[in-house]
Amino acid sequence: MSAKGKSLNVAIRDLFVRRYLAAGFMIFAGVGLSAVAFFVVRHWQQEGLNLQLQKRTDNIASSLQKNIDRNFEALLAIGDFYTVSPREVTRQEFSQLSTKMLSRHRSIEALGWIPRVTNAQRAAFETVRKAQGDASFQITEQQSQGTMVRAAARAEYFPAAYIEPVGNYNLGVGFDYGSEIRRRSALEQARDTGNAIATSRLDLLSNQPGFLVALPIYQNRVPHNTLLTRRQNLKGFVISIFLLADFVKTSITGLDLEDLNIAFYDETPGATENFLAFYESSTNRALTEPTGKDRLKMNSKLVCPNPSTCTRLLNVGSRQWSLLIVPTPQYLLKHRPWIAWMALASGLILTGCFAIYLLRFQRHTSRVEQLVEELSQANFEIRSLSRITDSLQACLTLEEAYTVIPRLIQKLFPHHSGGIYAISASGNMVEAATTWGSELSSQLVFSTNDCWAIRCGRAHLFENTHSGLACQHFTQPLPAECFCVPMTAQGENLGLLFLSGSERGKFTEAKQQLAVTVAEHVALSLANLRLRETLKNQSIRDPLTGLFNRRYLEESLERELHRAERQKHSVGIIMLDIDHFKHFNDTFGHEAGDTLLQELAVFLQGSIRGSDVACRYGGEEFTLILPEASLQITQQRAEQLREGVKHLHVQYHRQPLGMITLSLGVATSPLHGVNASTVVRAADAALYRAKKEGRDRVATAS
Repeated sequence: MSAKGKSLNVAIRDLFVRRYLAAGFMIFAGVGLSAVAFFVVRHWQQEGLNLQLQKRTDNIASSLQKNIDRNFEALLAIGDFYTVSPREVTRQEFSQLSTKMLSRHRSIEALGWIPRVTNAQRAAFETVRKAQGDASFQITEQQSQGTMVRAAARAEYFPAAYIEPVGNYNLGVGFDYGSEIRRRSALEQARDTGNAIATSRLDLLSNQPGFLVALPIYQNRVPHNTLLTRRQNLKGFVISIFLLADFVKTSITGLDLEDLNIAFYDETPGATENFLAFYESSTNRALTEPTGKDRLKMNSKLVCPNPSTCTRLLNVGSRQWSLLIVPTPQYLLKHRPWIAWMALASGLILTGCFAIYLLRFQRHTSRVEQLVEELSQANFEIRSLSRITDSLQACLTLEEAYTVIPRLIQKLFPHHSGGIYAISASGNMVEAATTWGSELSSQLVFSTNDCWAIRCGRAHLFENTHSGLACQHFTQPLPAECFCVPMTAQGENLGLLFLSGSERGKFTEAKQQLAVTVAEHVALSLANLRLRETLKNQSIRDPLTGLFNRRYLEESLERELHRAERQKHSVGIIMLDIDHFKHFNDTFGHEAGDTLLQELAVFLQGSIRGSDVACRYGGEEFTLILPEASLQITQQRAEQLREGVKHLHVQYHRQPLGMITLSLGVATSPLHGVNASTVVRAADAALYRAKKEGRDRVATAS
């Protein structure tokens, strides 16, 4: 070949290389980028779909748990009825209450009462039941072949005394629920913990799978706060019987299960059979028999591979159930990553557009995660506020509330120290009632004028900048930021919620609003507690003297007499009366008489022990209860009071009212009576005799 031909071939080859090799490289690069884009988009989109499914799983589990708890309300209501009932609940009362509960809770197949009967009580228990109309009543148990026979002798029985209704799914009255190991295990666990306990899966009389829940009932007015006392003072159990299929369908009612099925398992340690039920949303059926297992196997390949996305735990009567969300083929078809496939098919043309989409999708995913985080935080704050309100409503005193508040508020503001301040009765001072955190950054006691929030009547935020307005109660060095929120309830300023932090910027708008809401909840709860204490004092205190009134005297005396009887000691009673009080009133006036009664009340309160009780019995009569005081000690105390009151100098409008003398009657229990009315009459008779014998003396009951 000539040199010219060779040069032409080289030129053509170079042109081919420059044109097609570059094109091939671009195609290869485009295909590669498209493939990379496809995998990236599919990964991100799958993340979003998993997150969406996880949110639906969380919502379903939360709603399902609430519905399950609602199904147990009937059991708890009957349990409360047994707890507060001062006598044995009759069959008619149980039937009326059960019928009412069953009409409201359709998932419950039956409700029952099973008392604890010892072997020694068995014959008497069966006799009583027969006398009440159950002529053939006896305590029975079920043999392995299903026959009901008279229960064998054992230490204790738990026979069904009342069952409403008696149907195909329970074993009727007389059946000993402690005769079968699974039922007995649940009863023993409920007895020892004091909680409602569910059994594992049971086959009921009609071979329908179900379970029962037992709530322990203990003897009234006896302790059951330890394992030993619970076992000793057990009265019996209230039980509710559920069919698994009905229970599952009722609990799922109202849930959004579009294209999703649910499988239920019993994950409780020691459970002999894990599978419980499979709910099919398309047919609204709850399958509990082997057909349900077969249906689950058919869908097993469609279950999402990440268990944390589709599996949640439920608490059913202290048993651990798990729910598994099973997406249907329709669900997966609707939620396929179509965008990724479209991006791959579009190739080089859509490579650039796909990059833009990827950025948008990434922003969308971040926004979804942010919304989920914000929603979770909002839910946490709502639950915390509800817990604060519930906990404070359960407190009996302000002191108890002040011990509860720090633990609850710290969870909402983990990066801040703080305290609850109460305004004094005078209204001009503020004092720390409770504090938390490492460094408070505020004085413990200060004037109301030292805080901008209290002066202005609204929340005040301080940031340690040149423009920050600091309250005078802040300590040096000034904190990075502080937030003061006045606590107002029913138009009254009760105090201050104070929060401080070492970093600026932590008090966002949301945190400030949360602090204001917390202050409102705390203020309202503290106001209610203060009102409750005021009403309680008004009900047991004499308004003039501040001593306990006659009603409290009668209650306290009965209580002390019962305690004295148990502990084998005596109780002293002193009844005293101001001599010539009517003449005193006629001479100085009723207002002076009231002043005298008030001064005498102060004298009595300062002359008694911490365990003694001073009461105004009526008019000018007063009564003292002296626990663990013998007759001799009671007489000595009465003489001390008689002599001591003579040194009491009472003035009314700067005018001395003269010397006061007392007549006192003394009695003790059990020497002069074993009940309140008897010993009070004895002391009153002794007081009358002291007056009759010349006043200014102590007389002892005869």
